[in-house]
Amino acid sequence: MIFDNIETGWMQEAGRALAALVRAHPQERIYAAAFHIFCADDLQILPPALAANAESAVILNKNGFTWSTRWAPPGWRWDVLETASDAMRPLYAELSQRFYSASVTAWEKALTLHDDTMARVARKLTAAVRNRHGEFQEVDAPRDFVVAILEGQRRTGEYNRLVRASVDPAILRELHGILIPEGKD
Repeated sequence: MIFDNIETGWMQEAGRALAALVRAHPQERIYAAAFHIFCADDLQILPPALAANAESAVILNKNGFTWSTRWAPPGWRWDVLETASDAMRPLYAELSQRFYSASVTAWEKALTLHDDTMARVARKLTAAVRNRHGEFQEVDAPRDFVVAILEGQRRTGEYNRLVRASVDPAILRELHGILIPEGKD
């Protein structure tokens, strides 16, 4: 099925992009990666952006209220790793073509399956980095590295659901501030 191909493709392409990024910046502590900017309309589903951030790029502001870019991919040092998203475009063109004339119900199901697929990819990438598997065998990434879906375009409840789906519960307990308090829409 197309979603199996998308999952395999992201594991390969995101793995390559993240491993290359960590190797290219050995002086940086790259602590996280995230899938964000999930775009779809009635005609197509586009590949989400893959972002990454380093501790040195986290911005914290306490002027009147506290906010941070720690879990906000649009404010990250590498907000879009183009090589990964670009490599996935042919699979997303195929996905869009398959659902081009589908019913609204089928289209909505495709979007849900895509979210589920991306959550699995995030969990598998986190495990690969932490356990030094695949592309990460020779990569000096932090042992607490995490990949998540951080889709700020969604309502708070949906955003939090995607975070929970994409991050193992034991890991999620260690990530302060990644979930948005309910009622903050």
